[in-house]
Amino acid sequence: MREDGPTFEEIPESGNPVLHMPVGYTTIAAPTAVLIYQFREVVILGKETRVADFEQPYFAWK
Repeated sequence: MREDGPTFEEIPESGNPVLHMPVGYTTIAAPTAVLIYQFREVVILGKETRVADFEQPYFAWK
């Protein structure tokens, strides 16, 4: 529920952003960050939230 998250990274290879969630002093990238984000939105805040349009970070492309 931090105010500084989530953050979104635009990458030139995709029209969709990469979602990052701050945890402690670092950030977690997709797909884990997307799971945490959707859990927060749906379970805690009661919002219907789709996450299919977020991109994977470069390291997950291989």
